[in-house]
Amino acid sequence: MDISRSDLKLLIRLLQDAFVFRGLLLGVIVAAFGTVAAGVAETYLLKTIIDEAVDRQFGSQVGNIMLLLAVLTVGATATYFRFKLSGYFSGSFVYRLNQRLFQKVTRMSIAALEHYDAGDVVARFSSDIRKINTFAEVSLPLLILHPIMFVMGAVYLAVLDGQLLLLSIIPIPVGFLLIMLMTRSMSQLSMNTQTYFGRGFAVLAEMLAGFSTMKVFHLRGYLYQDFKKQMDTGLTSQLKLVDRYAWMGPVQVMIRLVPSIVCLIVGGGRALTGEFSLGELIAFFYLLNFVIDPVAQLPTHIAGCKDALGASKRIFQLMDEADEKLDHLRLSDIERPQLKLGKVGLVYRSEKDQAVQALQDIDLVIEPGEKVAIVGESGSGKSSLLKVLAGFYQSSGEICLAAETIGNSKPDGDYYRQQLSVVNQETFLFPVSIMENIRLAKPGATDSEVIIAAQKAYADSFIREQPQGYHTVLGENGVSLSYGQKQRISLARAFLKPAPVLMMDEPTASLDQSSENLVEQAILREADERTVIVITHKLAITSMMDRVVVLDQGRVVENGSYSELMSKQGHFYRLHRAYYDHATHKEPSHA
Repeated sequence: MDISRSDLKLLIRLLQDAFVFRGLLLGVIVAAFGTVAAGVAETYLLKTIIDEAVDRQFGSQVGNIMLLLAVLTVGATATYFRFKLSGYFSGSFVYRLNQRLFQKVTRMSIAALEHYDAGDVVARFSSDIRKINTFAEVSLPLLILHPIMFVMGAVYLAVLDGQLLLLSIIPIPVGFLLIMLMTRSMSQLSMNTQTYFGRGFAVLAEMLAGFSTMKVFHLRGYLYQDFKKQMDTGLTSQLKLVDRYAWMGPVQVMIRLVPSIVCLIVGGGRALTGEFSLGELIAFFYLLNFVIDPVAQLPTHIAGCKDALGASKRIFQLMDEADEKLDHLRLSDIERPQLKLGKVGLVYRSEKDQAVQALQDIDLVIEPGEKVAIVGESGSGKSSLLKVLAGFYQSSGEICLAAETIGNSKPDGDYYRQQLSVVNQETFLFPVSIMENIRLAKPGATDSEVIIAAQKAYADSFIREQPQGYHTVLGENGVSLSYGQKQRISLARAFLKPAPVLMMDEPTASLDQSSENLVEQAILREADERTVIVITHKLAITSMMDRVVVLDQGRVVENGSYSELMSKQGHFYRLHRAYYDHATHKEPSHA
């Protein structure tokens, strides 16, 4: 079996994962031994029955036939358990692999996951896992059965006629050599196929996510060409695999046919001269399949193994991603935490793999219960700062939540995230009821608590207008709602979470003026009980904040109250004037 060192490591790793279910594997091995042993015993009894019939010795025939029926029953039972345990093993193994992969993805950082297309990740869960399932369900059990068949069959045939056995298996080494040549680099071809198909699925996922944009800007042709390019490349790789499989057919025929022909010619000649009995010839011919079949099916098993290794490489690529790092020092006795940033910086890799400095030397202290607006021009680092504060990206410097830190020392990100309630600029809703979407922020919350949170976000009225009110099940990502409605449900979810720090990224960006005013009032009311950080380009809300922090090119350039910054007539003053100078050209809003 031609296999590279990297493929061997992958195979060992895959088998180590499978060894968790060693009890089931042991059962498969025992059942395989039972199946083969019964087959050998059947052959021996069949030989005896035929020879005694030829010699007209019928005295023990009834006993031999009864014994043959008993052996057939044992063989059938062993085969039943072999198939059943193989199915249990493959199902359990793939189930565990799916669970581990899902848990791994949830533990990855957002920065790491952004290197993968969503469609490609889904393809790893579907087609790649399916290939591994085929290997575990079909190839691996047969790779256990066939060596046992080969050894036990070869031993029995050697006892019957070792010379005839050697003559019969002469073509097998030639076939084995051809197999090694044909299966060379199949795992890489399989991986390439899955990779390009995964990229094609990613284009499909992007098209579905931006379906209206695709329609408005006539992007159907552009997206189709991108999709076609990835799928065509994947198909080219797949056809190379098909070509390898096609050549295996003639080799399998040769491995099966030539030994049988040799057996019939040589063995038949010996039977005619009396060197072989008829029973021995039939037994030899029947049991020769125990030696031929494992070798004849070896190309299929090797191809299945290579296919599974290509899929495993993509699975383990995700598995080997580092877990999200959120490191802490110690708990604080302070009831409502403050945020303290010391020399915080953030560098990320662009699509061209160039280092981009998003944040530089951010020093900032936010006191408990303080309302802070973070403003700046587009690209100044506002959203990057929120993502760093939420722990989505690993930054340099130190971020302290009271006495808790992210960036060094002991990991325990759950506590940090429990202190935060975040409203992202891109709203996401799950395909469950509106009630459950809001309740996700506080599992176990009563219906009354959910409704109060919705009322605070001024979402109650339009929710009650839905077909089943709060129990209306939303489509994928709330497709039946307007953007503004989705955002207010997201606000309700954030309000429901009992977290001392509330962070919002453009919370009123897509609301009409009336709804915007209501949401601003809701935010201010929530601020009485929490520390509030609002990232916004709509500067009207800044006058209601305790403090305004101005970012420019990833740095804090101004920090003070609304009146202080306006009196300075600096960065914030210019932003403020530019905003109101363009007040007549407001963005379209959605209720």
